[in-house]
Amino acid sequence: MRTWLRRIASHSFFGLSAVGLLGCGADGGSPWVVLRAEAPGRLLDFESWSQALGCAVRPGAEGVWLEWSLPPEAWRLEEDGSRTCLRPFAAGLSRVSGGVLEMSLAGRELSYRPVTTTAFGKTEQLDELLQGSFGLVRDRVTMRLPAGLSRPTDVTFREFVPRGERTERGLQIAHDRVSGRGLPVWPSESWRLRTRVPRDSALRFFAAARGDADSGARFRFEVALDGEPLWELERKAGPDADAWITVPLPAEGRAEADLEFTVEGPPTLTAFMDPVIGPAHPASSAAIARRRPNIVLFLADTFRADNLEAYGGAPERAPSINAVARESVVFEQAFGASSWTLPSQASLFTGLHPPEHGATMRERILPRDFLTVTEVLARHGYRTAAVTDGAYISRRFQMNQGFDWFLEHTGPDGWNLDVTLERALELLNNADGRPIFLFVQTYRTHEPYRIGPDESSDEFVAYQKTLYREHKDDDDVPEDKRQEIARSYYEYYLKGVVDLDLEFGVWWEQVRHLEDWRPGYLMFTSDHGEGFYEHGKLGHGNSLWGETTRIPLFVHGAGLAPGRNPTAASLVDLARTIAGLAGVAPAESWHGVDLFTASESRPILGFWQTRLHHRMSIVEGEHKLLCDAEPEKLLKGELTSAFDLGEDPGELEDLLDESSWPEEMARGHAEFLLQLLEAAPETYPTLSDDERARTLAELEALGYGGS
Repeated sequence: MRTWLRRIASHSFFGLSAVGLLGCGADGGSPWVVLRAEAPGRLLDFESWSQALGCAVRPGAEGVWLEWSLPPEAWRLEEDGSRTCLRPFAAGLSRVSGGVLEMSLAGRELSYRPVTTTAFGKTEQLDELLQGSFGLVRDRVTMRLPAGLSRPTDVTFREFVPRGERTERGLQIAHDRVSGRGLPVWPSESWRLRTRVPRDSALRFFAAARGDADSGARFRFEVALDGEPLWELERKAGPDADAWITVPLPAEGRAEADLEFTVEGPPTLTAFMDPVIGPAHPASSAAIARRRPNIVLFLADTFRADNLEAYGGAPERAPSINAVARESVVFEQAFGASSWTLPSQASLFTGLHPPEHGATMRERILPRDFLTVTEVLARHGYRTAAVTDGAYISRRFQMNQGFDWFLEHTGPDGWNLDVTLERALELLNNADGRPIFLFVQTYRTHEPYRIGPDESSDEFVAYQKTLYREHKDDDDVPEDKRQEIARSYYEYYLKGVVDLDLEFGVWWEQVRHLEDWRPGYLMFTSDHGEGFYEHGKLGHGNSLWGETTRIPLFVHGAGLAPGRNPTAASLVDLARTIAGLAGVAPAESWHGVDLFTASESRPILGFWQTRLHHRMSIVEGEHKLLCDAEPEKLLKGELTSAFDLGEDPGELEDLLDESSWPEEMARGHAEFLLQLLEAAPETYPTLSDDERARTLAELEALGYGGS
């Protein structure tokens, strides 16, 4: 296996209070000061936290330990001889990213063992719990007593709640919906930073508080400057009340000042996310004229290319998006890196093919070893932000790498395109003058298909239940019925396309007329398409046919002459293309090309992997191959199918046994495939045990229940 160079993370900045960026301000320094984390000035009130939570709260390195005593009567003896107990839980604190669980019994530490679960969140089989070990099954703790003990006495359960993870760009914090760089100021403590305050500047941040909005809990966020109150906000718990805040600073500025951040309220996770001092009026700042362009990457998940007029779709289907496409550079031949979300979007950010990054199956997450386009942009002064619909595009799968602010909604119940676009617009409306890279991802056209502005899936789910009742005992549904079902699915799907188009059109008009949007680029694309029985399958992630791999891709912005570009494009190309738009050097590890400077066509690869199969597609010019991702088979010309897309764009006439070019084409790609497979990660990181069951249950609601 190839050994990948790991990024060197320097931690020297943790001795600093603030870091200046980008050019010169009127006072001779940068107009931006990025505030980074130090230790609290006023320490956490552990006694009041212990009383409020009903458990012991003790200090730990970069966090706190919660500690519960579990009496013998709390434990239930199971048929297999194990003992189980309800898991102790602190609302607003438990199950945070990076948390650690420990348990001791009669003074003896037990070893932690993970639990295997299915995609439905049900127990499949416990990893064998040895004597003296414990694990989790959903909301219960399970253990086997050590040798010599007959009952669970003097049991202590401990959970570590971390503040965040130290990285080269500051403390990375993770709440339920929001993650990113920030100051993890918790209730009853304060953090003080020594910093410079440029003239005519303002402090901006995202005030976040975990917890249940229905709990009635109230919090007061405060900021003081040199000991004098500067700003305060009283708010309730829960992510719906999280908001961007702008705090004006003294117009004359200060060479040195103390900024103090405080939160008062009951125990929960609170933070000042993405805190930056920048120009009070960014759009009129002289520094803006010298900045790099804003870039918005809008990814409509599961959006077929032929939804748009530019790709053969009906003009009336998506009039708003079609209108923007006509003002843009449209890449006529664009493909996802896979036929489903995780591997395709992981390739978008890393510039790597799926076998290289390894995020190719249900529980695998994106390794941190690979440099993402977001991280490269952040190193060049970009303010990096994302609003997503979660699931695979979430912090749990490490898709938030490099983002200063990453907001995700959990679905399907938590999905609402209005809210997604509103949050994205709030970010742009709270610009601080730095160039922005904003990623917006929506499952609006993903199953379960939803109808109208309310995004109700009730009608589609009822239809599915009817199909199940009618055909659950059928060994073989008649062909005409299958076609009828596919047409119905397609009609539900198109209703989501209509709503997406309508709301995108309104949102884009708001974005393009923002005072400080220009210079700016909009990139619109998808990660994969959707099948409606064109080749005997519904949905996606189950094949590499054109209906699941063809995607739209167009770029709108100043200096780009509208038109059609015939260059074959892949999501693997987007990292280099975005870097080119931003005017920054791409990472050497990225494959693909800058689509605006590409001078020649090259093959486009797609991959689809399960525990049993590893398939690939190769598109070169008008020729396409479907085959196993095995170099030996390519060398032997052992293929599944071959098509001439020029004569047969629907991939209906298999030419494998009628022409000699498929075998010749296959042999020409065997060596490169071998290189990709040899570059695969030596180990594959997966979901943490504490997140696996609820995450896979959420994914099952999207139809990702297989392997």
